Amino acid sequence: MRTQSALILLLVATSCGSGSAPDAGLGNAVNGQAIYANKGCSSCHGMSAEGTASGPNISGSGTAGIGNWSQADFTKAVRQAQSPSGKAYCSNMQPNPTLSDTQVADLFAFVKSKMSENKPTKACP
Repeated sequence: MRTQSALILLLVATSCGSGSAPDAGLGNAVNGQAIYANKGCSSCHGMSAEGTASGPNISGSGTAGIGNWSQADFTKAVRQAQSPSGKAYCSNMQPNPTLSDTQVADLFAFVKSKMSENKPTKACP
């Protein structure tokens, strides 16, 4: 009986969320790809989020892209056009405050699913 109680407590503890924003694993990359296309993200960030002369690499790479970003970091970048530290991005990056939490999670899942080690030399004109 004691083992069952311990198992139940473990299951309850691991199923309770921290209340933080969802991570890319909860987004739908297929839906995110459609948002990426519709919002024109590829015009600056490339078709596979690899970055271009007009925009940085936002692929899932932990060294060249945003692979180490949290959902909150990405949300701030998309909705407010600001870096995780609060620095404003160049004027090419327009804020998208009307995207829903689900849309942001989907977009995050899409870019995190792409891998590129490309490091554009001029990330913003």
